[in-house]
Formats: sequence, C-alpha cells, structure tokens
Amino acid sequence: MFITQSAGRTRAVRVAFVLLGLLPSVALVAWAATRASDLHLAHVRGRWERALGTPLSIGAVSHVRPGAIRADRVAVLDPDGGRCLDLDTVEVESAAGEDRLRLANARIDGGSARRLAALAEAWLRDGVRFQRNCVVEVGHLVWAGGPPDAAGSAAGVRVECVAAAGSRAIRVVSAGCDVIDELRLVRTAADPDTGSPPRYEIRGHWSRPMPAELLAAALGLRADASSACGPACRVSGELE
Repeated sequence: MFITQSAGRTRAVRVAFVLLGLLPSVALVAWAATRASDLHLAHVRGRWERALGTPLSIGAVSHVRPGAIRADRVAVLDPDGGRCLDLDTVEVESAAGEDRLRLANARIDGGSARRLAALAEAWLRDGVRFQRNCVVEVGHLVWAGGPPDAAGSAAGVRVECVAAAGSRAIRVVSAGCDVIDELRLVRTAADPDTGSPPRYEIRGHWSRPMPAELLAAALGLRADASSACGPACRVSGELE
C-alpha cells in the first residue's frame, strides 16, 4: 500500500511539473517565435495599411513595451509600388481612443508631401474610417525640395489629429526656433438642419522658409505650379 501511494504521488508530481512548468515555457517560446516571424510582420503591416489606406514596406517589427510596437526600415509606397517616404524607425503606441506615433526623423519632398496631404484630407473627411485621435511626433524634419544645397530643416514637428463635437482638426506645430510655427486645418461637418455644407478653415504662420514645391504639393496643385518661381524658391508668412 505504501509503495502504491508513493508511485501515485510521483506520477502526480511529474504531471504537475509538466503542466505548471514545461507547458507554459513551451507556450512562451512559441509566442516569442510567432512575434518574431514573418507572419507576424505581415499581420502588423496589413493592419497599418488598412488604417492608413496606403501600401507599406516594413523591414522588422519589435514589441518594445506593452501596447507599443517599433517598426524599422519603413517605407510608404505609391499604388504602383514606388517609394515616396522612407523612415528609419516608427514607434506606435496605442491608448484609449488615441494612437501615438514617434519618428526619429523624416525627409519630405514633393511626392511625399502629396501623399501626406491626401492622407490628411481623408482623415478630415472620413470619421467612420478614422475614429481615433492621433498624435505624430517627428524628432527632426528635413524639407527636401529643389537643389540639394537648398534643403531646409525644421527640427521637432508635432502633428495632432483630433475629432470633437462634429469637427475634425489637424494641427502642425514646429518649435525649432524662437517663434513657434503652426498650421491648423479644421473641418466642421455639414448641418442637416440648416442645409449648410461642410466648412473648412486653414490658418497658419510659418517663419522658416519652405520650398514652394512642397507648398504646391500640399495644396494639391500641379507639380509644375511652382516652376515659374525657380527650383530654389522658398516661401514663408501667414495663411488664412
């Protein structure tokens, strides 16, 4: 009787060890392998592409902390597969009702300015697709327009996309000098009671010269709209 109880207890201990020790370890290893797999990278890329409505290329992803994903070697692509914006790293952190993106640096030219302007217009128009507020922080932004020696810099840019009370707004702030440059775009939804159409307001002041090519691209003008001013033309001032 004593031997039977000892053998039974030994088997019970072994089963408990497997259930409480080995299985969680195996599950953890499998979970970590899945996170590092190409399948997980494709899942993250697909989710971001659906959210932005644009194709992406991502070299690698890692989970830096709960709720935060870091993507390396990110490229925003044209519909035909061409690269219009390259980013070294993008860190995305999600909280209740808000997504926060952190970019170490970005280089904006005419093509990427058009794509970003189209994305901004889509965010202002489509409250069903874009239901969450978003904050984008860029550590160092470079304006790339015209000849290489004419490229400008705007260190530290913050973009806030906020929706409230029937209005949707985008605020772009750059604080790399004594004067805080700012641009606001506000869209107020149509009022079915009065029949008034949607209302747009654009206000801003920018002290640092910006390539005219980028401004034309952001406003949706033709690519050659600023050619009369010359490739090195820069603009600054106030807009309302």
